[in-house]
Amino acid sequence: METTPSEEHVEDNIRTSHSRIADIYYGGIGHGVQYYDESEQAFERWEGRMFKRIFDKLFAAAPPAENALLLDAGCGNGQWLEYFHRRYGFSNFAAVDFSREMLDVAKERMGRYPANIRYVEAKIQSIPLEDEGVDFVHIFGVMDHVIDPEGVITEAKRILTSGGYLILNVPIRYSICHLSNLLLGISPEYWGIQPKSSWERLRLVLDFRSKVQHYRYYSMTQVEAMIGEEFEILGRWESSYSYAISYAGIPYRKLPAISFLLMDAYDLLCRFLSLNHSAGMYWLCRKK
Repeated sequence: METTPSEEHVEDNIRTSHSRIADIYYGGIGHGVQYYDESEQAFERWEGRMFKRIFDKLFAAAPPAENALLLDAGCGNGQWLEYFHRRYGFSNFAAVDFSREMLDVAKERMGRYPANIRYVEAKIQSIPLEDEGVDFVHIFGVMDHVIDPEGVITEAKRILTSGGYLILNVPIRYSICHLSNLLLGISPEYWGIQPKSSWERLRLVLDFRSKVQHYRYYSMTQVEAMIGEEFEILGRWESSYSYAISYAGIPYRKLPAISFLLMDAYDLLCRFLSLNHSAGMYWLCRKK
């Protein structure tokens, strides 16, 4: 009889995986940090190509005050800290992650920038920050994994100032991304694992299918119910049709150009076929 994984089991699995790949993971694409440091084009291709159109509109609707404090909940290796600093001028951050290794890489990444950053090792359902002390809470790549998503939103409400903004990214159920993951599993290279043979790679792909149970997807009504009446929803944007698709048959780090091309092709096909159901959505919400 199949049982639902416990919260502790899921957290241990995700923490172990993220700690192992901290120094090579970048935004789910699987390239190393050094790859992006050495190529401005690569940085722009990921952040600019996929997210600039969203955040330009989002921060126009919610312009940050000077020295606004942005909390990146589940900051990983600091990719969003760097993005928000470079593109939108944020310089005051709180960075929270439950992986010490990820936080160490985030510190190294952001050490070259004149930003004030407080790094906190903690679960995002229980962040050791004072009530109503944060202006923006950004949550990306987190809701996929948590057993208690309502607890994450409740904690965001607690630490946000009155009138503060929640920037929430959520993967959407029955999207192309969701169905692809269910069908194909997850590429080992997605998590920075290099198979020693084709047979080992196949075994890992098949084994990773079982780990899809740790990836939670949401309906639109679920998300709006979680956000609740304490937030005013100011905007909602499709993040992508395919940015989170793993392409189990493609080694990311060896074939990055093909990975990008396939994402573009996937997006175009979905739009051509009017499959208007994105892999993820961004919500901009203001605390009342």
